[in-house]
Amino acid sequence: MERSFEARDSAGRRKKDARRAAYLVWLSACLVVFAAVVLFSLIQPRLKKLRRYTRRGLKWYIEVLHRHPLSGRALTAGLIFTLADVCAQKLAGTEKFSYKRVVKYSLYGFGFMGPFLYGWYSLMHKYAPGDSFLGSVSKALFEQVTLEPTCIFCYIIYDGIYTRKTRREIEHKIRTQFFGLWCKNAMFWVPGNWANYYLGTPDLRVVFANMCSFWWNTYFSVAMAQIAATSAAESGTSASHSRSEVSGAPSGYALQLPSNSDGAGDVARSGVARSYSSKMATSPQPIEPGHAEVGIRAPNDYSLSRASAGSALRGEAVTAPTRVS
Repeated sequence: MERSFEARDSAGRRKKDARRAAYLVWLSACLVVFAAVVLFSLIQPRLKKLRRYTRRGLKWYIEVLHRHPLSGRALTAGLIFTLADVCAQKLAGTEKFSYKRVVKYSLYGFGFMGPFLYGWYSLMHKYAPGDSFLGSVSKALFEQVTLEPTCIFCYIIYDGIYTRKTRREIEHKIRTQFFGLWCKNAMFWVPGNWANYYLGTPDLRVVFANMCSFWWNTYFSVAMAQIAATSAAESGTSASHSRSEVSGAPSGYALQLPSNSDGAGDVARSGVARSYSSKMATSPQPIEPGHAEVGIRAPNDYSLSRASAGSALRGEAVTAPTRVS
């Protein structure tokens, strides 16, 4: 009897708790709806003004594009690239804001991307299929295998020229970074280009593409900055490794050059003796006639040839010693 009474009492309490929870959920939903209605009624006049100003701005922008198609798109691309890089630097949390980097992206957008995309979309409008579902898909895929690789390839070359990189460094950057950037580009721009052709109208297509370009350029700027930082770190590591290999030459190697005063002075000023002094043997040997020797020779009678000494002076790695007869 007692157990059955306790079970009934617990079941009644659970029912009361469930009713109370349902009542609280209903009351909270009513409060949220009431607050949303009040807030919307307060901001509705401002929303009307915002919509009116937005429509005027879009209308003015489209008229400018019709009057000045090339310069209008060039200025738009330069502005978008500038704002995207500013946002990228703020999101990345860089210690020092780089105005040089902002100028680099703005010049690229204004001088290349704007005019290039104007010509591209003119050709697509003239020769590409319509804006049906299959036509939009075909145009999006066609742009992904033609337009997007061209844009990435041109930017890598432009970045290398702007930062004064060598041709080998630019080719290495293309080989190592191009495919990864193209895959990430496909995940963003294939759906974006399809939506732009299939859902957008011709008047607002440029605006939609510019909005998508803003977000993609922000991500692209952050990604390229991270890649540049990684490449700089790797090049610094390889340079330090090369210096350690040069300074770690085995004891018993010395630099041997003709004993004219100019050559000896150049060697002394170049600092090669300092780079090898820590690894040289401490037992001195007599200097042979007709030569001026840098450093101290070891008893095993080995030295570097004149060509190897010249390579060391130029900062190149010394590969093999020459035995002195």
